[in-house]
Amino acid sequence: MNQESRKPPITIQKIADFAPDEVEAGVGLVLEDETGRYLFFLAGPRYQCPPGELFYAGVGGHREEGESWLACAQREAQEEIGTGVDVLSASATWYIPQGGPTRPVELAEEPRPLALYEMVNPPGTPRGGQLYRLVIYQARLQGQLQRLSPDEIRGVVALTPGQVARSLERWPTLAELLAEGAAVVAGAENLDQQTRLYPLGTAVALARVLGQATSKELEETPFRSARAGDICILLEPADEELAVIEEKQHALQAYFGGQSVTPVHFTCERFELGGADQLETVIDRMRDVAAKIQPFPLTAVSLVTLESQFRGGYILKWSVHITEPVRQFIQTVEEVLDSAGTTRFYGAHGDTRLITALQGITQVNTEPYLRRTRFPQHLFVARQVVVSRIIGPEKYDILARFDLAGVDEMGRGSYTRLD
Repeated sequence: MNQESRKPPITIQKIADFAPDEVEAGVGLVLEDETGRYLFFLAGPRYQCPPGELFYAGVGGHREEGESWLACAQREAQEEIGTGVDVLSASATWYIPQGGPTRPVELAEEPRPLALYEMVNPPGTPRGGQLYRLVIYQARLQGQLQRLSPDEIRGVVALTPGQVARSLERWPTLAELLAEGAAVVAGAENLDQQTRLYPLGTAVALARVLGQATSKELEETPFRSARAGDICILLEPADEELAVIEEKQHALQAYFGGQSVTPVHFTCERFELGGADQLETVIDRMRDVAAKIQPFPLTAVSLVTLESQFRGGYILKWSVHITEPVRQFIQTVEEVLDSAGTTRFYGAHGDTRLITALQGITQVNTEPYLRRTRFPQHLFVARQVVVSRIIGPEKYDILARFDLAGVDEMGRGSYTRLD
């Protein structure tokens, strides 16, 4: 790989470096109430959320041609919540790239945005599967919420900083959030308190920014690159889907280069043992877990590239939509590992949402490919749980393998496909 392909895709000294006129971009607003809670809108009928779930996000939207960032912020606030805003200058600006670490950047422009966020629009949104650049400002309301855009906003909720910071790890119900100090500011009559809420757009970016302030806590169980001896909990497809997955990998190779990673799998968690008896405990408990869970589909919403120390180069990954079955399974795995006393390495980090497709790629810019490729894409149905030990980049010891509930001898099982 040449040195040019190893350089970061952009150097940011001004907002236009992050979001030039020709790219899809918009503004998001981080609004605080008088108690220090953050205000987010809850998705209205326009958005196709999974049953029993709603996303929450910041007020904002797409910047129109020739419009300034601040004008966009004011227009979107008036359209969505019926009042203007005072845009504030942040003490620091954070760049949040797709598939990379959050880092501060120095901008001379005033007011300074809080964050520059590369997001991938999920299924059910107007630009589902597309890369989108969001310029995020801190702001305060100039007046009371006057009217809500009925198609876009079902209600407005106020979340505590702690709830936002933990939102990448958990999808609580509205009732649970209210019990922890959240409040419904508008639209309570439209909301079922048993609905699960998850962050999107500005809410995800704010969680990442707040996470920088709590990085000391993360250091107690730090993410690190894979190494020999680590144990992994994986989800794998049945043999009948392997040929289709290989076709997808070959199509990606034609553009990105590199080699296919096999077998394709979803890593739920990677951990190390504190004692030999822990492994037996984990395997026994995961066997019980697998016997109770039905097969469920995994759907890719985009592609990301990462530099892997473990594999010695750049890798291409599918970004996986975290549906409720996926989230519940990951949470169950974490509970099993924590109860066994192991040390986990994923936690709130994003790798549990990615599936490696290729390694050794020579093209690291995904945007041209994403512009001409339809997402979301069905990847495979998770039908088997695998416990494996890493020996090297292409060498693994399979320690245990369990079928999920309802899988027959041919590897089939009932499920609901989401795409």
